[in-house]
Amino acid sequence: MRDHSPKSMSEYLETEERIAEAMEWVSEHPNARPITKVAEIFNVPYQRLNHRLHKKNSKSTRMQTNLKLDQVQEGALVSYLKRCDKIGVPVRLNQLAISANSILKKSHSDPSTPPPRVSKMWALRWKQRHPEWHIKRTTPLESARAGAHDVEDIQWWFDKYKAICDEHSIQPSDVWNMDETGFRIGIARDQLVLTQDPDKRQFLPAPENRESMTVVEAISASGGAIAPMVIISGKTHQVSWFQHLHDNTLIGVSETGYTNDDLTLEWLKHFQELSAQSQQGAYRLLLMDGYGSHCTKEFIEFCDKAKIILFNLPSHTTHIIQPLDVVVFQPYKHYHAEAVDASIRAGVGQYNKLEFLADFERFRARALTTSMIRSAFEKTGLVPFDPDVMLAKARQFVASLSSNERAQTPSPREQSTPKTQRTLRHQLDTILDDP
Repeated sequence: MRDHSPKSMSEYLETEERIAEAMEWVSEHPNARPITKVAEIFNVPYQRLNHRLHKKNSKSTRMQTNLKLDQVQEGALVSYLKRCDKIGVPVRLNQLAISANSILKKSHSDPSTPPPRVSKMWALRWKQRHPEWHIKRTTPLESARAGAHDVEDIQWWFDKYKAICDEHSIQPSDVWNMDETGFRIGIARDQLVLTQDPDKRQFLPAPENRESMTVVEAISASGGAIAPMVIISGKTHQVSWFQHLHDNTLIGVSETGYTNDDLTLEWLKHFQELSAQSQQGAYRLLLMDGYGSHCTKEFIEFCDKAKIILFNLPSHTTHIIQPLDVVVFQPYKHYHAEAVDASIRAGVGQYNKLEFLADFERFRARALTTSMIRSAFEKTGLVPFDPDVMLAKARQFVASLSSNERAQTPSPREQSTPKTQRTLRHQLDTILDDP
């Protein structure tokens, strides 16, 4: 099996450079023989050098006869790669193959035959034909370094955000933030209660339903919100489950209960339809994180056609810049926990997806008020525009990270790896229950 790794490709190109030098030397010394001696001097394989001297091109420069994409399709793929690179979410090799297959499927016009497809190995060969694109390994940033990195870049990000809003005359009602959050359907939070016995531990029976459900929300700086997308786990669902939801609520079903490329594209079409009803300018700005499902070729193309400007939030800063994260989702989770608690006190044994969907519109309405949404954009410095708010928060965050690292050294028990299913489940529950 051939080695298609970056290292192997680099060695191949270095050998080709030495072969070119050997061929130039032979052209200047036409009587130099034997060729085996020349190959030895320049440290190149004799057969490859002999092939080049007989006017045979290398595989890297030879005209390809089995290209899957034509010139127009190749141009569309390169445009997508440049767009992703520009917005700060470079494409992985497997995404390259997925995008190419999407282009081939869209261009295929014969319903009697399946569309052509490329393999993962095709992506490596594509890279070899395009040396202007480089394969680089991403390096995770430690929390303190990530925070410092954000402080350095945050002013630049705000300047770019302001420039886009000014260039396209984007109104507050056309500035949107989209994000998703997960709910553990039957899990309530700790509650404060009154008791005459301060030393007695207090318990409240809780449902054991730990099933997850994902909700995708979008809010605008003018204080509005569109109907959400609710993603439930499973393969099928019953219409009767959703009788308590708003008519415009979009329902998604996935086996995991989490979003995916197809569901994210469906949400975008949903957003286009509903947000256009309050649109004031020619363009809408959509603030979002750099999650992979948000940067597929289909997603970006749809945004371009609908004049939706995608603007990714800086890495490691969604906890201080994203309006939904900063203000909205915390009370959202709080009101859900209150609904679970009220159900428990009413004697409901299991708080399942049916109870969740029945209560959903009530606790959502309490979190997504006009004043709450406007406060979210104000506290993140987006509308009205005030980057100093975020710079102060970022510096404070970095300072807290540094002080915590100096003051806290985790005990061996805190660092230990769980060795039983029960211990693993306990640690997982503790993490997921932490607001």
